[in-house]
Amino acid sequence: MQPNDDAIFGFLVENSPDGHFILIDSAFVYLNASAQAMFGIELRQGQSISVYDIIDAVDHDRARKNQAMRLNGLLKGAQTYGARRRNGDIFPIEVHAAPLKLRGRKGLHGVIRDVTSRQVMEGRLEQLQREGLVTRLAAGIAHDFNNLLAVIQTNTEVAQRAGSGTEVQDALKRIRAAVQRGSEKVRHIQRMGNRREGPHEQRPLYINPVVEDMLDLTRARWRDEAESLGISYEMDWAPGMPPPVDGAEDDLRAALVALVFNALEAMPSGGRIRVSTSQDRHGDCLITVRDEGEGIAPEALSRLTDAFYTTRPDRQMGLGLHLVANVLERHGGRLEVDSTLGKGSTLAMIFPASADAPNEPPPPPRADLFPSRSKPTVPEAARPRTRGANTVLLIDDQADLVQVVRTILESRGFSVDTALNGRDGVDLLGFSKYSIVLTDLGMPDISGWEVAARVREVQPDTPIILMTGWAADINEARLAEHQIQALLPKPFRSDQLLAMVKQVLQGAKP
Repeated sequence: MQPNDDAIFGFLVENSPDGHFILIDSAFVYLNASAQAMFGIELRQGQSISVYDIIDAVDHDRARKNQAMRLNGLLKGAQTYGARRRNGDIFPIEVHAAPLKLRGRKGLHGVIRDVTSRQVMEGRLEQLQREGLVTRLAAGIAHDFNNLLAVIQTNTEVAQRAGSGTEVQDALKRIRAAVQRGSEKVRHIQRMGNRREGPHEQRPLYINPVVEDMLDLTRARWRDEAESLGISYEMDWAPGMPPPVDGAEDDLRAALVALVFNALEAMPSGGRIRVSTSQDRHGDCLITVRDEGEGIAPEALSRLTDAFYTTRPDRQMGLGLHLVANVLERHGGRLEVDSTLGKGSTLAMIFPASADAPNEPPPPPRADLFPSRSKPTVPEAARPRTRGANTVLLIDDQADLVQVVRTILESRGFSVDTALNGRDGVDLLGFSKYSIVLTDLGMPDISGWEVAARVREVQPDTPIILMTGWAADINEARLAEHQIQALLPKPFRSDQLLAMVKQVLQGAKP
């Protein structure tokens, strides 16, 4: 005798390793044996148990809203909740459900899975990706610390020589500021690279400062490190007026770093990246990262957040978007991707607006990220048209370092003009003949290599010293190619600076 369809399906459900359920009016009227074992309960025929006796209290509101949306056909796919066993243990479950009618009543039927093991695995994968981000940031942070150490070291020497007074106080202020910047970078990286303590606390916050933190953390990679390799990236930051979100800063910062690194790797030869924030038409917070890279094939779009999926043979841990997807899930957000092969990609993170405002007003945009060129560093009226011997053009985008290096040089009788970006430095070449040019390598507008090329055009006999924290990556052949006489690694002591300037002016090879 052939069993009927009901008997077949009943057998499959009762013996399934997954939990199966029927939910009517927020009560489970049926749980198969696997579901009962999962929750440590016994549900006899004719009995029911409230969904809120099984779902953890922190997820009650979300479960209530999702149940209503599923009944109306507005919510599809799986949802994850915290569930409670009879002994009080909390564990994660994944629920798939669809509407049904049972004896004239509307309800839901579906499958419950215990995803504890999967979440442990995904947590480990996310931790690996976070550690990978920190590893890729490490070289850039080392460069930043070389700059900070240069400020600390040179200002300390100024303070030691000056003894007391205003000059000492100014030097100590610059030292304290450099130490504070360094400690903030270390703290951001440590917290971004580690979720072992559990999910970070969410609170209402403004998203623009978090984006600016990310730009500051990654700047050494997309500007300084890239310039040392002869690659040029242009970073556009377009802050809008997005609503506050309920978020964990460290999680959000990690996701943004992953998106920017993904954009950089899509453009190995350089290009433009545009990061923007705004409020979308639904009132949600929208963060977009746009690159002009190779684009993503249509068949790959559905796999972008897979932990190990990659479109590049040199990768081992995928695109980093698995981490992004996890952060979005914890924040109730979503990822949208628009990409065209050969023309670039736009990745957008969308977060629901917070019902509460942060305690403090929104901070103003950070002016130090992209210094303005609205005014020349040295006003034209103050520029001498003729100069004597021992004249120096000093170009570096770190104002505190420029100040102390200028003080050191002037204490030895040099006359110094300064510029806080490459273009202003190049402009000064048209007004004065310099004995020597000292230029930083990585600057926000044009690189030290480009400055050197311009010096050779305007003042071909003027020697050049290149100052950089990337000295280990630059060989003699590269310096000779750009006709640069010497390389001064950061951080440097004042005696090293003065000795190198003296040697170069005398025509000796340092």
